[in-house]
Amino acid sequence: MSSERSSLRGRLPEIQTTDSKMTCVGRQKMKLGSKPLI
Repeated sequence: MSSERSSLRGRLPEIQTTDSKMTCVGRQKMKLGSKPLI
């Protein structure tokens, strides 16, 4: 899977930006969701 991701990033740099944005949002959600879960 890592090889496929690297090739996709090389083809479409836009995916890298979208991936970074989703990662930031996911981290914020995890931080907010980790409190009630724990």
